[in-house]
Amino acid sequence: MDREIILRHIQGAKENACVDFKREFYASLKHSDIAKDVAAFANLVNKEDKYIIFGVDDETREIVGMDSDTFAKQDDIDSYLEDKIEPFPMVNSGLIKTDDGKVIGYIMVSSKNSNPPYVIKETCGKGHRIEKGDIFIRKGSCNKKASRADIDEMYMKNGEMKIRIHDEITVVEPIHSKDDIGEPATYGHIDIEIFNDSTRPLLICGGKITIQSRKCLVERSVWSSIPIKNIYDRPIEIPAHTRKIYTLLYDFYSQDCVDMEFDVNGHIDGLVDVRVRLVDTDSNIYESDESKLLMKVKGDILHKVRLKASYKKKKPLLLRNGISLWFKR
Repeated sequence: MDREIILRHIQGAKENACVDFKREFYASLKHSDIAKDVAAFANLVNKEDKYIIFGVDDETREIVGMDSDTFAKQDDIDSYLEDKIEPFPMVNSGLIKTDDGKVIGYIMVSSKNSNPPYVIKETCGKGHRIEKGDIFIRKGSCNKKASRADIDEMYMKNGEMKIRIHDEITVVEPIHSKDDIGEPATYGHIDIEIFNDSTRPLLICGGKITIQSRKCLVERSVWSSIPIKNIYDRPIEIPAHTRKIYTLLYDFYSQDCVDMEFDVNGHIDGLVDVRVRLVDTDSNIYESDESKLLMKVKGDILHKVRLKASYKKKKPLLLRNGISLWFKR
């Protein structure tokens, strides 16, 4: 997989935020910019792995190859980076060969490095120009010292939030609330697990649930957890480093019951595919994997289904002057 990705980057012939070309491997780890280069990539938090590729001219993008004996072992790279960067960044290194036998080396800085900022913890590099406490970040095709705004953004993106559908069934039924006046409103409800692995609390202020049956797709707004609260007005706070199960409510209508072909008892043929998407107050979107669930509907929301079924049970009695008379079985 790394070979295919590296060759594709070389064919693209462009250095960018995730690719850096070098003609040769670092002459000496101790007197090189490897700590700066790796830290800059690690501080760029996105979903792509980043590559430092050796054996490619950084101006012409010509594959010149390299002497494999000059390439450091993975253990030596790890040991050096552990001494020079904190927290320790995850990297992988290796050698590949092109079809014409040229050797290319690479260091892959994993996209799973999700604990920025990665800080230089000991003065190092050519002429000791990389100082203790420096924070670098990849911008375009350059490695630069991070600004205050860059560091703020790193903390904002530190860690991640994951959501997972916890239920095996989603039920639509009247939901009682202390604020009810008259008959309780009908909502669908589903349990989801939210894991906030970041260093800051998150505020969930909206979302949608998508339900796909054999007959149609329904997408509805997520309102809140029980007891009913409108999360658009009162966001749900997810504390840092917590994992918790929440019951979400979503809109569902009597026509949805007809379109999805529920029977009069509130059952549907087969499972439904369900996905939940949530958004926080910073407009970040979090989406669950798709899950196959049972679905059940209860209450007066089935009135259109029952009305439709009652018509199907009628049959014509006789015909008078072109008008059919019907009676119920």
